[in-house]
Amino acid sequence: YSVSARYRFNDDAMLYGRIASGYRAGGPNFNYPPGGQVFDPDETVNYEFGLKSQWFERRLTFNPVVYYIDWTKIQVSQTTDAGLTYFTNGGKASSKGVELTVEALPMEGLNLALNVSYTDAKLEEDPPPGTFAAVSGDRLPFSAEWTGNVSADYSWEVGANVSLFAGVTVSYTGERLIGFSSVPTLPRLQLADYTTADVRLGAVFNQLRATIFARNLADERGYVGGINYGDG
Repeated sequence: YSVSARYRFNDDAMLYGRIASGYRAGGPNFNYPPGGQVFDPDETVNYEFGLKSQWFERRLTFNPVVYYIDWTKIQVSQTTDAGLTYFTNGGKASSKGVELTVEALPMEGLNLALNVSYTDAKLEEDPPPGTFAAVSGDRLPFSAEWTGNVSADYSWEVGANVSLFAGVTVSYTGERLIGFSSVPTLPRLQLADYTTADVRLGAVFNQLRATIFARNLADERGYVGGINYGDG
């Protein structure tokens, strides 16, 4: 189900709220420990409340939002002693946070944008016995408290039906913890935060657009996953 409501103050500002349910299908485990042949669906109820607004003759966009996700039977990836992956279900979890999007047009051709989010994602109860090692309050796997990006794009005309553009985007991903383990003595490794920078340059000729770009310009080696095999 999905239920939403909104209230318009004027043509440039609107409050909105939304409540929606969702789920992810379960299925069979082809690699499993005893008793783990299948895993169940997990379900969510999502609550969201925010503002969408434009200011100063629509040259500034300001969109904050708060949210809360109530999560049951959370699906968690696990690894057998032979290194094979399977899924199991935990208990309840939650994810709540704040997101902010700001976009500004300070001068003709220049677009500045900012997106930042804070997330508190954690278990709300101890997992069932025989599933994985964790306690209520542990942070969910691979969830960063802070993420964000900032970008600047500038375009200018150089002739009839011809324009050039250039832009840069800097993105940040905060520290995260790897997945839960079935071994209580096995610590969850922490993945360091990382920052990447992308640049782009191009031209538009009538209906033709050409772009050259470089992603992760500084060759930042950001870890996005991992498994701790420290206990063999």
